[in-house]
Amino acid sequence: MTGGSIFAGLAIWGLITGRSVPTNIAWPVLGTTLILASFLSWRKQAVAAHFFDRQIMDFVPEDPTKLFENYTSIQAEILFNADYTGKWMKVFGKIADLSSTDFGAVIIFETRRPSGVTVYAKFGRKMNQRLSILQRGDTVSVIGKIKSGSQYTLWLNSCELGSEADTRLAVPPTPIASQSAPPPSPESS
Repeated sequence: MTGGSIFAGLAIWGLITGRSVPTNIAWPVLGTTLILASFLSWRKQAVAAHFFDRQIMDFVPEDPTKLFENYTSIQAEILFNADYTGKWMKVFGKIADLSSTDFGAVIIFETRRPSGVTVYAKFGRKMNQRLSILQRGDTVSVIGKIKSGSQYTLWLNSCELGSEADTRLAVPPTPIASQSAPPPSPESS
């Protein structure tokens, strides 16, 4: 409820009962609604800033995983965490599988050839229903924050569908023409 709604309710109560709202109730309600309005406004701006201020790095999944080819596992993990963990990237590819877990859904991309790298993209639970219409072999783009990796895997967290996937999901499927009518014969043209 907003502050305006609360005060409208108090005004209606005052009209019905014929009494004015006591000041020991009106001032705390006014103060509380102003604080809540300020907080909600700040929160909306903070969420928008987080979404638009992130920088999507320009590299492919093979770039961070190459560290594990060139260095020992311990060295590669240190370099991976310093150079890639927490950075945002965009992945474009075909879906090999889509699974649901306690924390949400995971898109598993087809293994990239010739590198053998498989990308796992974790989404929040709110995306489960939206992702459920995707099928194996569908091509999607995902924007996600790099969480971890190894020589053959890359895990992304806080994922969102990229613009190509959003376009596909926003357009209703085209109805398939009826298969009952035979195709026109070449002689009829």
